[in-house]
Order: sequence, then C-alpha cells, then structure tokens
Amino acid sequence: MTLEAFTDGVVAIIITILVLDLHLSDTNHTLAELAAKVPTFIAYTTSFIGIAAIWINHHHIFTQVKTVTEPILWTNINFLFWLSLSPAATAWFGSDIMSPLAAFVYQFDIILFNLAFLWLRRTVLHENHEIDSPRISREVASIAVNVVALIALWVFPPIVFIALLANVSIWVIPWRHILQR
Repeated sequence: MTLEAFTDGVVAIIITILVLDLHLSDTNHTLAELAAKVPTFIAYTTSFIGIAAIWINHHHIFTQVKTVTEPILWTNINFLFWLSLSPAATAWFGSDIMSPLAAFVYQFDIILFNLAFLWLRRTVLHENHEIDSPRISREVASIAVNVVALIALWVFPPIVFIALLANVSIWVIPWRHILQR
C-alpha cells in the first residue's frame, strides 16, 4: 500500500532526525561527559518508544484498509506533521529536562500527534465501514494520561517521560481482533 510505505518512510526519517541530536564529545571521553548526556538519551529513548508504538498501531489500522480516500490521505498528512515536530521538541526538552516550558512543548506535541492519530483512526473507520473498531476506552485513557501529564509537568517536568511510557503501554498491545485473523 502506497500510503503505508510513504508513512513508513516519513517515520524512518523522523527517527533518524531524532538520533542526530545525540552528540557525544569528540575530545572529552569521560564518565562525567557521558553522565551529562543521560537526560538527552532518556528523552531520545522515550520518544523513540513512543514513535515506535504509534507506528505499530498505524500499521495495524492499515492492514485492514480496503480503500484509501482523500480524507484518509489528508488526516494521515496531518498526523505526520505533528509527529515530525517530535525531534525538535525532544531535543529541546532533552537539553533541560527540568524546564517546565520545554516539558510543556514536548507534552503538547505528544498530545497533538496523539489527537491527530485518533482523528486518522476515526477517519479510516468512517471511510472503511468493514473494519472492526476497538473500544473507545484506549482513547479515553490515553487522553486522560496526556492531560494529567500536562498539568503535573509544572510541578515535576520529567513526569512527561513517565506519562509517555504509560501512554505507550495503553497502545502497545495490538487489538485482539486483529491478532485473531
């Protein structure tokens, strides 16, 4: 499917850009230098896991799609736009994980690409009536985690890492009805 191949390519580029922000010193090969990079590595790892989980769920949806319509194309582009901002938000937050503003930008981008994904999923379901729809409980739980993190980050900015991993755990298990096919 062309749309899925295009999305795979964009996600691969996003992940590549994400890793390009991991810089180790060419001259200072010390444990202190390595320790200073831990927040950046945590931000990278968490974002990588989040992007991987959403890509897997994108794949699960599109394994059932019979018809790709223009609304699906546009909502997929919208999803990829918000996802493409994650390397910038990750790099900024990874440079200072105690910054509430950087945490807000990071979490806000996560919320936007999650909402865009949910819109894409609903558009796919609307345009392809034969697809089985999972219960809405995952969406509600995911949005709740995101909102709680958006509030809590003002007290403890790194909470957004925990929230993203909680969000991943909500979505990482494939829908049972897909696995039974």
